[in-house]
Amino acid sequence: MKYLPLDAIRSICDDFVEWQGEDGIIRKDKCPYFTDRYKPFYRYMEVPFMGRALYRLFDITKEPGYKEAADKYMLLYINLICDLITSEKIAYKFGMALEAAALYARYNPLKSCEIKTYVQLLVKWLRQLKDEKLGSYFRCGYLPGTKGIEKATDVGFSDDLCHVGRGLVRAYEFTGDKEILHDIVKLSKYFLTDQKADTQDGIWNPSLGTWSIGPWPDKNFEHMSDTAACEAGWVFSAYGDAEFLLDAAYYINQPQTVDAIKGKCISSIRWIYENCCFEDGAIGMTGRDDKWIGLTAAAILGIIKLYETDCLSDEDISFFRPLLKKSWEFMLCNTGKNLPEAGYIKVTGNTSPIPGDNVAWLLSWTAECLASQQTIDCILGA
Repeated sequence: MKYLPLDAIRSICDDFVEWQGEDGIIRKDKCPYFTDRYKPFYRYMEVPFMGRALYRLFDITKEPGYKEAADKYMLLYINLICDLITSEKIAYKFGMALEAAALYARYNPLKSCEIKTYVQLLVKWLRQLKDEKLGSYFRCGYLPGTKGIEKATDVGFSDDLCHVGRGLVRAYEFTGDKEILHDIVKLSKYFLTDQKADTQDGIWNPSLGTWSIGPWPDKNFEHMSDTAACEAGWVFSAYGDAEFLLDAAYYINQPQTVDAIKGKCISSIRWIYENCCFEDGAIGMTGRDDKWIGLTAAAILGIIKLYETDCLSDEDISFFRPLLKKSWEFMLCNTGKNLPEAGYIKVTGNTSPIPGDNVAWLLSWTAECLASQQTIDCILGA
């Protein structure tokens, strides 16, 4: 293995530690992306991702400060969602809290019994959003923001629901509860079904070769404007959905479903590189719009996930290897001391690093990617 870019990983994770207050909350006076300039939503959906990155660095260094900060972030998010549980039923929040709880228990096994109670509670409340009449199986918990979409029963965003799926997978690994596996299988079908106009039957967009942002012509969501959700893919979902589905496939005892998952995940990561990749290996959000360090990380993590789940043929590896090499070189040149503000390089200006909450999330993916050099070396040398 080549030299691990440890300084670059630390530079991100040390900021996460620096931003943290005594109670685990992100301090607004410390985090530059929680300033008015970045118009943060204060949803704290970045917190579990930050915890993931900190746990990953702890695995590498065994330095307890990183684990302690990760623990605080995970407990903060679990408690935050439990406080909201009766007043704000939003599916992605329950999914993220499930992942936070399962990861916290993994790193704190003596707390497993206590955390299992939280997991059971979160699953119970998530299931209140279950709707067998919808292709998505779960409601996201809110409607599209664009007025006049009369047929919409729920926003149905693919990114929201991949967080639900990922949380359920982590919860199943933690508890072994077969009912959770049933929910995972049901939810996965939404991602394997072609979308149809004016319905929420499916979210796969065959004309793109990846998942649509959402099933409706909604234009009210982060980072961009004047983009209909049902007509566009974006890297948040192109990688995030694949991460959920490939992890889920390990537990799904349905060969036809597993084959469909693998085929769509390969297609989706190819979509990123065929449509969003600049000459220097940088990755845009919905196309070659602007260069995002964190989305470049997501694209690389997508290749890694395909490789680790034994999805890639020799032909696939031949396709991805030169692209991975360019993206990895771009990452190494644009992290650490060279990391641009917000991990964003403007090209067209059609996307922007607003809200700031998601900037911290993308920095987390960046750290996770940088920590994956050993696997990247294997793929490049395969």
